[in-house]
Amino acid sequence: MDERKREGSFRRILTIAIAVVAIAMVTYQLIAPFQLFVGPNQHQVIHLTFALVLLFLVFIRRAESRLGIALGFIYLAMSLFFVVYTLPRVPWLEYNSGSIYLPFIVVVMGMIITLLVLEASRQAMGIAIPIVCLVFLAYAYSGQFLPGFLHSPPVEIDRLFLRMGIGSLGTSGIFGPILGVSANVVFLLFVFAALLQTTGAIRFFMEVGKWAGKKLAGGPAMTSVVSSALVGMVTGSPTGNVALTGSFTIPAMKKAGYPPYQAGAIEAAASTGGAIMPPIMGTVAFLMAAITGIPYTKIIMMAAIPAILYYFSAGLYVQFQAMKLKALGKLASLNEEKVDFKEMALGAPLFILPLVLIIALLLQGFSVAYVTVLAIASLVLLSFLRKETRPSLKKWVDGLIDGATTGAGLAAIMAAVGIILGSVSFTVLIQKLPVGLMSLSGGNLLIGVSLAAVANIFLGMGVSTLVAYVMVVLVMAPTLIPLGLSVAQVHLFNLYFANIGFVTPPVAYAALIGARLAGASYLKTAVEASKVASAGFVVPFIFIYAPILILQPGTNPLLLDILLVISAFALILVLQVTICGQYFTALSQAERGMFALIAVALVLSFFLQNYVTIAIGLGVFVLGTAWQWRRRVSWKG
Repeated sequence: MDERKREGSFRRILTIAIAVVAIAMVTYQLIAPFQLFVGPNQHQVIHLTFALVLLFLVFIRRAESRLGIALGFIYLAMSLFFVVYTLPRVPWLEYNSGSIYLPFIVVVMGMIITLLVLEASRQAMGIAIPIVCLVFLAYAYSGQFLPGFLHSPPVEIDRLFLRMGIGSLGTSGIFGPILGVSANVVFLLFVFAALLQTTGAIRFFMEVGKWAGKKLAGGPAMTSVVSSALVGMVTGSPTGNVALTGSFTIPAMKKAGYPPYQAGAIEAAASTGGAIMPPIMGTVAFLMAAITGIPYTKIIMMAAIPAILYYFSAGLYVQFQAMKLKALGKLASLNEEKVDFKEMALGAPLFILPLVLIIALLLQGFSVAYVTVLAIASLVLLSFLRKETRPSLKKWVDGLIDGATTGAGLAAIMAAVGIILGSVSFTVLIQKLPVGLMSLSGGNLLIGVSLAAVANIFLGMGVSTLVAYVMVVLVMAPTLIPLGLSVAQVHLFNLYFANIGFVTPPVAYAALIGARLAGASYLKTAVEASKVASAGFVVPFIFIYAPILILQPGTNPLLLDILLVISAFALILVLQVTICGQYFTALSQAERGMFALIAVALVLSFFLQNYVTIAIGLGVFVLGTAWQWRRRVSWKG
């Protein structure tokens, strides 16, 4: 009994320590944008140390063995030793950054921080990221012994860890520009997203989704599409989005008559699209702006049409499946869910006003960190206006802990990605990859982007959208730009294919959670989710050939560009008609084949891009639509 009491007291002390560190980290990050106390490199060191301490405290609390607890305390002590040594020496380290004549203790610090980052990223996201980091580290050292294309300049172990740790402070490795994005952009956005959930702003999205579901034939499935798009663009996590909205939408879909695997698939695909939906895009928009230098407002405008096409596709799937189920007499009443219009009206300002503030201030040229601080302040103030949105002190603390822990995990992962970037630049692999891709593709754009798409899906498996995007952009962006693409095309292309892995077997984490909530087969759900999300595989290729879709006009006349945008919507419609076997009426096999050929004609219009091919593509689309409409009228008659 005494042993249990001691263990309970120990866990309570750890819980208090986690809360104190989390609140301290959030407080520090809220002050940091005003640059009152520290410079940019000191800020990165403090940011990462806070993240490591918080993650290792959580690790100790979760540990079930004394060995695990002991290891956690060792990691904690190493983190504190690192910051105590490094922080006072930052000016000296900045002055000597990149030197190979630094004392051996700096090499040791590089080894310590590399170990801590690998372990913290493992705890935050699993073993995938550390394994990738170790492979790149191993290659950075052993590349000098490899032949041909893989051969790299010789490097000593001490130089390698100087580059990875504090020997290149602010320039490469762990403390390079990628960690700076976490420290200056992403962390506070995660806190903002967590507080949106704490204050109940998510309820507004749910009511909007219910309203859309009552107005459209898809019913609760359309509720899933709309609410998941709204929630997903804030959370940025397909898996978290499925868990949050799926617990409500999946049972409603099953009750309405959708088979379990379809209910899980619709929710998985709808949740996966949140990271590509402006204006927040799950914080990816801000990260992309920081990496590319393209203004945030321009990024969300460029991402708008592709995101609309994605959800247009998901909505069509839902509508067509509802029509099929209704024809079979399997669809129950869709109007059972009552919409709380009062909640919708009163809850709207809690989400809309901070969002408007963010966009307005960014348009004025303020930094993302500064704007996010003000958005958090406005959210807190607005939450006190209504009793329903006024959380208790415990809920506020829980929200801050949740946001800080999620942000700390991402900080560790971004630091680990810095190891990958440092290794790639050390070995000059980043210069070799474009040559390799050009060789494999023979300089052919379609082959090149197809290879990149496959690589992106595999690189993005098992990690968050944000991390997947960073990883694939670092590796794949330099290979695609030589094919004649713009920076915007390359980054949005990589984002789409890094994200689509959440519904693509064999991993498909969003589909896995959807299947569990629905009580359905995982593989069947994942395959169906890929059908719902089919636009995610097609749209990136469209804007590669028709950049007007991301508002980048090329040399085409305006009329031709307008026709290409219309063709894009027609193509997405025809694809879902073919996939679902449904349009105005159920399709026969011959009609399904006809619409598949119409899809081919529309695809050719993007490759050839002249008025004749576009006229043929849109012409056969209109004829196919007229044929189906005539069949519907005849059937009704």
